[in-house]
Amino acid sequence: MNELYVTSNERQYLRDLAKEQLDYSGLPIMKEREKRWYSHNDLKGNIPMIHFETRLCEQDLLPVFKCKSDAAKRIELQLFREILNHKMVDDDRVVPSFFKIGWDIRMMAKLCGLLSYGCCEPVHPCWRDYICKLPGLRKVSVSPWCNEEYIGEALRGTRIIYHRKPSPNFIGVGKELDETAFRQHILKTIKCAKGCKLEFSFRDVYTLEGNAQKPRQAVHIIRELLEDNW
Repeated sequence: MNELYVTSNERQYLRDLAKEQLDYSGLPIMKEREKRWYSHNDLKGNIPMIHFETRLCEQDLLPVFKCKSDAAKRIELQLFREILNHKMVDDDRVVPSFFKIGWDIRMMAKLCGLLSYGCCEPVHPCWRDYICKLPGLRKVSVSPWCNEEYIGEALRGTRIIYHRKPSPNFIGVGKELDETAFRQHILKTIKCAKGCKLEFSFRDVYTLEGNAQKPRQAVHIIRELLEDNW
């Protein structure tokens, strides 16, 4: 019974936090981003999408928790996670209008008929003989160890999204973001992915070295470079 206990003050605070999430979800920018994601995944979008995965470095981004009871702290964390990208990163993640409790049922390729392939491994060595033959392939991971030029040439003009995962070292190593090197890194991707559908996902960032502004700074640089070079 104690595991489910929430104080009256915590209950009101969590309601206010949930209301904040609901307000964010109703912003015009969220509706616009949702439409852009649908268009992007249907290969109809013209603007590359950006997503920063915050779960591994959230300790550098989350505010101080107010709840004390275990049940309330779990709900508070979930609510913070839903709005964290909007408040701290400003990427293209959509704030949902609902709150997930306990479990999340995901309908994947069996229902959608589409596949996103790859993680950290370089895909270019087995692209021609294996990966390109996968049925329903819609996205392929282009990790820091992948030959970007090769994959860009392979995907150009196809119905497969160039799912670029920039090196996490720019965000996760060092107090400050090396803007010059990061711009060169992203410009190379933009050049290699010309003629492809492009998406950026930041993953495997374990720490921000105490600088919570780096994710937002990186996202804004990508938007600027896309506006000038895409």
